[in-house]
Formats: sequence, C-alpha cells, structure tokens
Amino acid sequence: GVKAVFKTLKRGGFSIILPDHVPEPSGGVVVPFFGVKTLTSTLAPKLASKTKCALVGLSCIRRDDNRGFDIYCYKLDDPALYDRNTEVATHALNIAMQEMIEDQCSHYMWGYRRFKRIPNLGNPYRADSSKLQAFLKSAKDKRYKT
Repeated sequence: GVKAVFKTLKRGGFSIILPDHVPEPSGGVVVPFFGVKTLTSTLAPKLASKTKCALVGLSCIRRDDNRGFDIYCYKLDDPALYDRNTEVATHALNIAMQEMIEDQCSHYMWGYRRFKRIPNLGNPYRADSSKLQAFLKSAKDKRYKT
C-alpha cells in the first residue's frame, strides 16, 4: 500500500489520503487538533515531505436539498506542511483541517472519534450542537491569541 503510493507520488501521480483517522501509536504523533492534543496520523505529512507532492484539502458538503454533495478543494500552501520535523508538519496539517472543518462544522464526520474525552466538553460525540459550536469557537479564539 504505502510503497505503491510513494512510487506513484514520486512519478507525479496522485493519491487520496484521509489524514483524520486515528492511527496506531506507531503511525502517529500527538499534536493539537482544535486545541486538544491528540494522536494524529503522520502518513500524509511524511509523504509530502519526501515526495514534494502538492497537498490539497477536500471537503464534500451535502446540499441543503439532500440531492448530492458539493465538493470543495482547498490549496494547502503552508510551508510547514512539508517540514522534515514530523510534529511540525502534522500540526500544520491539523490546522489546515480545522479551518476546513470550521467552514461547515456540522458536516464533519465526528464519528471518526479523534477525541473521546475533552475537559469542559465531555464526550463531543454526545454534545449538543450549540455546546460543540461554543467549544470550537473557544478553541479557535485560543489558537489565534498565541
């Protein structure tokens, strides 16, 4: 799997990687995601650093009439995404993901369960929408104050 993806990227091809799935401990680092330190996959940042492939964010948002999805592509051009320091690159990818999620928070697949227990929120998978929105706003405000 990974070797084939690496070869494809080195030849100028493309691949789609979902970077928000929780990896095995050996496949990730603990970096902030919405202000909460959590285990995060290093696969996409490592491939980007080694192959210099372009990184593109992708969101699929269900249409209001429930008749399909609109697909949005985001240019991910933060140089930190290609940093050889895996923690720096992975954190940069989490920030890019946060920005995409914040555009349409209710459409994010929170079922990926990146978190299980968060101080001041509890289990986000059981939190009501208004409490979750307030948490996200608070985390965003904290990120931009530092």
